Amino acid sequence: MAETADEFLAHFGVVGMKWGKHKAQSSSGGGSSSGGGSTAPSRSDLRAKNKESKKADNAKASAEIDAARARINSGENRKAYKDAKAQYKIDKVNVGKREAAKAFNAVKDKNINDAAVAQMAKPGKERTVAILVTVGGVVLSGVMAGLSEQ
Repeated sequence: MAETADEFLAHFGVVGMKWGKHKAQSSSGGGSSSGGGSTAPSRSDLRAKNKESKKADNAKASAEIDAARARINSGENRKAYKDAKAQYKIDKVNVGKREAAKAFNAVKDKNINDAAVAQMAKPGKERTVAILVTVGGVVLSGVMAGLSEQ
């Protein structure tokens, strides 16, 4: 049985409508981007907000790292440690060993935290360089191991 093209092809859409297009739904229908008054931000707006947020976070992290490095380089941490140690000896007699140790350990922990933060690579170029140096060292050690086996 031979069918003609008109009999075989069936179009179940709206006459004159383009393929792949959808009619705009009424306001009582489901959510449609073309269906009037959408309050959702566009993708480009969301990307811009994400970019601003990331930039602010990176600036904050860089500022914290710079401040920790400045405290270490200026000797502020060492002075605070010496002062806390001297105060510990005084407080041990006046308020007890346990309370004096709490105050001393707080200063010591802050110094340890500053040292850890100061060693971190700042976001951006500094972090990229640190990653490249690490990867380069691993590759170089692999090449050297391969050469030593020959």
